[in-house]
Amino acid sequence: MITKFCLLGVLDRFILIHAVLVIFFAHIGLTPALIGMILSGYEIGKIFGDSMCGTIADKYGRKNVIIFGFIIKAISILSFVFVPGMISCFIGTMMIGFGRSGTSNIESYMYDEFKSNKIDEHFKSALALKSIMSNVGASLGGYAASFLYKLNGFNGIFITSSLVMLFISIPYVIFFLKDHKEYTLKNTDHNLIKIIHKGLSYLKQNLYIGLSIVIVSIFYSTYIIYTDTNKMIMNDIGLSPDFIAKIYAIAHIFPIITTSVFLIFRPGLLIRAIIILSSIIWLGIGLTAFLFYGNATVAAILFFLLLFPIFDTCIRDNMHRLIKDSSIRSTIVSFSHLISSMINIFASLCIGFIAEKSSYANSLIFFSIFIIIFTFVILFLQRFTLNKKRIKYRSIT
Repeated sequence: MITKFCLLGVLDRFILIHAVLVIFFAHIGLTPALIGMILSGYEIGKIFGDSMCGTIADKYGRKNVIIFGFIIKAISILSFVFVPGMISCFIGTMMIGFGRSGTSNIESYMYDEFKSNKIDEHFKSALALKSIMSNVGASLGGYAASFLYKLNGFNGIFITSSLVMLFISIPYVIFFLKDHKEYTLKNTDHNLIKIIHKGLSYLKQNLYIGLSIVIVSIFYSTYIIYTDTNKMIMNDIGLSPDFIAKIYAIAHIFPIITTSVFLIFRPGLLIRAIIILSSIIWLGIGLTAFLFYGNATVAAILFFLLLFPIFDTCIRDNMHRLIKDSSIRSTIVSFSHLISSMINIFASLCIGFIAEKSSYANSLIFFSIFIIIFTFVILFLQRFTLNKKRIKYRSIT
């Protein structure tokens, strides 16, 4: 079972465009502000997709939605070959985001499978293993992208990435995954709006869980924003697309080691400890951008990406364990993606605008300060909610 999900993790991250897509936008002459707008298109697509895919998965099953996501991503990536321009790039990137909403149901599918086999206590270990294999896929994808760029430029990367999804990823999902209908039976007679309302009501009654979902959203946003900005910094200091692809291929090898160590020792990492450690790293990235813009900034961001799989494994495992009702699992998880997308739209536009008017160094300083303040506000609200719940419980007893 774990092997099945590890292979799915490889296929999900073996998307060659991740290493070079932002660089492609710069190479066709788009300014930082326009690139920021295009990247916000990815999040707009996710907002539309998450609004539907999570709820559809809870009603009709997760497998079909995952297949749909791979199909949309494959077609969207192929579109960059034929019509590379501002509008077409925006639409293509938006559709990739829409497709990502479908494939993001993989984790919910995993948890259902573990729960149905009564081994959900091993879910964190399975997530860590999947993270390891996802980084293997990303690393292989980076090396493949570097090779394909030398061979046939950006088009070779786009065509190959699309074909891998159409002829390997989709058949794999069709033949090796099955849906667990017992988790969608409750929604058979419900329309999609009612399922969304059910998910919102659940979070309203369990505000602590809602705030935990926001924490997951923040961490995913930092990964996306720092990764994309780092690639633009590399391009800004004169590194070639194939060299950037190789750097990210190597960068994805080290998280394999750190996550493997975490999997062996499985320390009892508290969520708040992870948040504090991450905030220190985010502050370090901002200071490095201010004092030593260039290679040092790139290294600081890569250090965060090195530890990110461990942080991500812990907070996602915590989120899935808090969600007790599996009939609305995908719907609730999609809310975290919606929040993340809204953060990313704001951040992408601000970073692009600041970079065009000033520099990427100032963009990083702004984002680091913003995300630290936002995180601690959510943490404070979470603590306040928990204390309020404890006081209410004591007054009843």
